[in-house]
Amino acid sequence: MTFSKITNIDPTIPSSYNDSIFLSFDFDWCHDLVLQDSIELVNKYNVEATWFVTHNTRLLSNLLKNEKFELGIHPNFNKLLQNSNNQEKNIKDVFDKFLNLVPDSKVLRSHSLVQSSHILQEAVNRNFTHDCNDIIPHWNKITLKPWIHPSGLYKCPHFWEDDVNYVSNDKTSITYLMQKKGLKIFDFHPIHIYLNTNDLDLYEQTRRYHNNPIELLKYRFNGYGVRNQLIEILELSDN
Repeated sequence: MTFSKITNIDPTIPSSYNDSIFLSFDFDWCHDLVLQDSIELVNKYNVEATWFVTHNTRLLSNLLKNEKFELGIHPNFNKLLQNSNNQEKNIKDVFDKFLNLVPDSKVLRSHSLVQSSHILQEAVNRNFTHDCNDIIPHWNKITLKPWIHPSGLYKCPHFWEDDVNYVSNDKTSITYLMQKKGLKIFDFHPIHIYLNTNDLDLYEQTRRYHNNPIELLKYRFNGYGVRNQLIEILELSDN
């Protein structure tokens, strides 16, 4: 199958998303070695992917050099809502911070999928074209399509997310998901790929090691987990 970047999606052109796989990865402030593990795994299959940045890292330059990859932003607006942000005082400040890291970014997905008309309009003001702040799980049996938001943004929902998958104990096979028609965006997190997470307990019990990848590797699940699911998808590449 064909792998594509999210910014290639055009709601007015079904061929821009039908019969394609869209892999996306939310950094979520993971350790560089954890992130590097995911990058190397995807690189091995030479496929296109979208990476949502949460923080500055030495790996950004390598990602930017790879023509198969695009970088989006993954801002955390929760701190504004909780009035606990000591650095960014408003939505504009948050965008300023991220556009200093990836000034050419055109796609966003907020942490916790936080969105509002103000956030989306600011994204338009900053020349973003695609928004990924919606999840419509595959089990709703809806054939997904992107749509054009009143702001002009292209809304691109994902139908599968690694943590949602194991928290909901979803046993749907990757093979079955690939038979579904419509838009197919997958949302992965490097920490779950590294851990090969299969349930919430593994993730929570290893929190103290999340910034110690050498120790964390000892806890990688040796059964069927998120890492296996990603590899199954990557194995479908035409490359």
